[in-house]
Amino acid sequence: MSNLKSFSNILDGVDGHYLPSFFIIQLDTNIDPLQFNKNNLTHTIVHEFVHFIQDTSTCYGLTNISATYARAFNFYNIPDKEIKLPYQFIGNVRNELINRRLFKKYFNRTKIDISTPPKEPLIKPEFPINNINVKITSKKGKIKDFYHTVLTFFITIWMSKSPVKRLYNFGSHAIMEGMAAAIEDKLYPPSVPKSCNFAPYDLPKAVIKSIYPDMENDNAFLVALCDASLMYYNSAEIFIKTLRKMKREEFSYNNLNEIYEYCFNYLKPDNKNVKDFFIENVNNAKSAINNMVNAPRPEYYQARDWIIDIIEDYKNLRLNDFSFLSKIMTLPQKQALQEMRNLTNRKSSPFIVNNEIKFGAFGNITQTQKEYGFYWFNLYRMYDFLFESKAVMCPFWDYCGHGDGVCEDKPWLVDKNKGFYCNYEQFAQMFALYKRKIKNK
Repeated sequence: MSNLKSFSNILDGVDGHYLPSFFIIQLDTNIDPLQFNKNNLTHTIVHEFVHFIQDTSTCYGLTNISATYARAFNFYNIPDKEIKLPYQFIGNVRNELINRRLFKKYFNRTKIDISTPPKEPLIKPEFPINNINVKITSKKGKIKDFYHTVLTFFITIWMSKSPVKRLYNFGSHAIMEGMAAAIEDKLYPPSVPKSCNFAPYDLPKAVIKSIYPDMENDNAFLVALCDASLMYYNSAEIFIKTLRKMKREEFSYNNLNEIYEYCFNYLKPDNKNVKDFFIENVNNAKSAINNMVNAPRPEYYQARDWIIDIIEDYKNLRLNDFSFLSKIMTLPQKQALQEMRNLTNRKSSPFIVNNEIKFGAFGNITQTQKEYGFYWFNLYRMYDFLFESKAVMCPFWDYCGHGDGVCEDKPWLVDKNKGFYCNYEQFAQMFALYKRKIKNK
């Protein structure tokens, strides 16, 4: 057994997740990511790499990037002299509030609910494969700002098989996970047939089975329709509307691009051509990153330019062939795996970080480029510290190596003249924390 094969087998059991807007796959392992090369694709790597492509080459992902960095940029300019973390925008940046609420509804995380006989678990992601009834419901909701009212649809799916009934949300969360799971299963077919389905990964297939059962077993169709739907803000609504129209017209296709063309010709995002809408979102994302990462320091702007080049590269891939990813589903398994390796070995690959905060990437990577990953990971940690985390402590304490009790718990109180390089101090300057007092106890 070669070292390469042994390494891959170890990684097959590793869990991981992708950090949207920060271009990093985080793996739950201590294995050094620099050991990765073109042969080290696994279930987890493929799944999370698909999320990276969704992040950098779909309108949904690019708009989310824009919103993330616009939020950070808005924080820099808030008038508050005192703040409490995690910081909440309340009225002072109204557009930020509107965007955040909209994307929360569009994402519509797949919450798990269940109604069962007594003594059954209250939460289960599993649902049966066969003999189930699927009911799709849409609830209209309005989000207002100063100029207009935005109408959104909150989609839920009822699945019932006596005596079990389950209710799932259906949004971009399910679209993205369903697409990634289908590609993962194509490249690494399950060794045994599935005994049940799982939410959110199998929800798109359940929707297809309910609306257009003739397409239920066509996983290439599923991936292409998911991918096309992510060219809109409200991906789940687009997915369902397009599927219903396809059923009415008995749609069939000869190549995957016909699925994209059908969807794009049927529904116009903001009354625009999808190609123009996509280019607009690419430019918005690059502008938002430029606005946020504008410090005149090489380690900052080089890392910024690296990511902007990635977004530009995927723009060109999309414009050349919208189905550049989904077409993998039409190839024989070995050829499909090689095509995925070709994608991962482009210069446009995400960074990989392990539990020891060591970085790597696919293909050849220089020491300087490895440090780009460290920058984006630090930026993610600082963003989480400011806006998301309930545990308000130094976001870098677990790998800083210099911390003490005060430094970890209240880094904003520590003397700036520490005598060593401090990640917190550097990123606090980027977010203008020196302008305001943190009131957390």
